[in-house]
Amino acid sequence: MSGTLSVRDLWDHIEKGSFSGSYSATVPSHGVVMIKVSNGTTIPVTGITLDKTSIVINESGMLTLTASVFPTNATNKNISWVSGNPNIATVISSGNNTATVKGVTPGICTITATTQDQNKIATCTVTINFADTICNNSKLTINLDGKLDDPAWNINSKSFNKVIFGDGTNVSANFKTWWNNQSLFIGIDVTDGHLNNNSANIWENSAVELFLDMNNAKTATYEINDFQYIIGWNNPNLFEQNNRTAGVLFKTMDKTAGFTVEASIPWITLGVTPFNGITLGFDVAIDISHIAGSRTGGLGWSGNQNNFQNTSKFGNLILENCIQISTSVKENAIQNLSIHPNPADDFVILEGIGNNSQIELFDILGKKIVSQLISANETKIDISGFSQGIYFFKITENHATVSCGKLIKK
Repeated sequence: MSGTLSVRDLWDHIEKGSFSGSYSATVPSHGVVMIKVSNGTTIPVTGITLDKTSIVINESGMLTLTASVFPTNATNKNISWVSGNPNIATVISSGNNTATVKGVTPGICTITATTQDQNKIATCTVTINFADTICNNSKLTINLDGKLDDPAWNINSKSFNKVIFGDGTNVSANFKTWWNNQSLFIGIDVTDGHLNNNSANIWENSAVELFLDMNNAKTATYEINDFQYIIGWNNPNLFEQNNRTAGVLFKTMDKTAGFTVEASIPWITLGVTPFNGITLGFDVAIDISHIAGSRTGGLGWSGNQNNFQNTSKFGNLILENCIQISTSVKENAIQNLSIHPNPADDFVILEGIGNNSQIELFDILGKKIVSQLISANETKIDISGFSQGIYFFKITENHATVSCGKLIKK
């Protein structure tokens, strides 16, 4: 018999040793012996590579990494995956030496694959882009009065508090985006207790800046299809680098310690026909003026103070069509369905739903924000991160809608 033999006396718990080549032994009277044969020589791992050494994905985006272990006939080709910062990107093994990377928050981290044998490693640098997915719903409209109170604005906002210039103390902002086939809409809420509009240069006053890179080229210099708009607080004038302001509407409105802005920019002015899935380069910033006639600071979402001449640091704006919720099924059509509390603050509990069903939640624009399988009679859904407002639920069984209705987030 070839190979290596390991012999153990199972009665007396004694290792008899390992032997190569031939081996003969007298079986003890109790007759309990274990003989383990290892067939031939172990082939060690010499290296590992990944199919990508750097990747760029959006927030909540996913991408697959594939590892190759060498030599291809190595005895143990198992590997483990680790994210250097799970708060930025997570990694989950998909089997067959592949793994799924998912973006969590904007930033840069390293994904490491390590072989079980010899601890060989390969790495991939992951950059998570700022991204905002916006929904289209032709049934809703926005009255541009600067108040951000139309039903179309009943969507989650993106905050931007990164200081890109000077001092940003006690200033914060957030924005929302929305689109239809005619225009792109942007709503901005600025908290700033010291507003000024004394300078002849609009960017040296309290103002909002909007940046668009229509082919998402992210270039070091502006191209013909890149735009910079500036809307000043309490200022009727609109700035755009090349005076491309045809059809652009905007309105500012004072609030306690700050102001809000609503703006709509026609697609025809931007030179783009919108469609589901298109990705645009986008950024938003605010100019801070705590000294009359001077810009003292600035906050931004994705880029930096060079946004006015360089689009490479813009985030992504992803256009998405709404999912229309069928109203042909009566609300709470399931006889024993209970959804409570409703209105709710942090979570809702669903009871009386059969296993292997699915619940989906949509915002008022029809954008799907939750899709969850139901595997128990009682299901708890976390809504703590939702904005206040009305949401819709749809429950399906075997791909057929069996119940739908409204949920109110307090």
